[in-house]
Amino acid sequence: MVFGAMVEIALITVGLTIVSQVLQNKFAHKDEMKAHQEKLKGHQKKMNELMKKDDQRSKQELETVQAEMMEEMNRMMSKSTKVMMFSLVVFLPAFWVLGLFYEKAVIDLPVPLPWLKNGFDLLNIGTWGVEVYNQTNWFGWYFVSYLVMTIIIGQIMNITKTWLKKDVVVNG
Repeated sequence: MVFGAMVEIALITVGLTIVSQVLQNKFAHKDEMKAHQEKLKGHQKKMNELMKKDDQRSKQELETVQAEMMEEMNRMMSKSTKVMMFSLVVFLPAFWVLGLFYEKAVIDLPVPLPWLKNGFDLLNIGTWGVEVYNQTNWFGWYFVSYLVMTIIIGQIMNITKTWLKKDVVVNG
């Protein structure tokens, strides 16, 4: 360890977060996903209206709308699957390496954080609860770091996108 487990895991997390954001932008553009979702909402609304009608023409139109909705859902799923496939190729080896090098690392958290109670069992209500922890293992620190980095990098990308749009409007 050069910098210590906490810093090294945080740096690896920054790299993985950037890779994750790049993959999402490459294969599943947020704007396109929103457009797909809007189309699906429109199809659902139209389907609800058509289901209330009882004539043959409405039934045929309903089948057409259902087919269009399935195509739209397939497009969305295709993009999500691509992101997941490429993410697995990056993240699984990274987790394996992190587990290998930091298996015994105990990381002091910068601030106490709530987490599931030690011994949490989903099937046993008596074990449910939350405790505040001052230390975690490598995965807990990765998880916290990833959440923070995702928010920060997402905000940076949104600001950059806003600036680029303004630049296009001004210079375009």
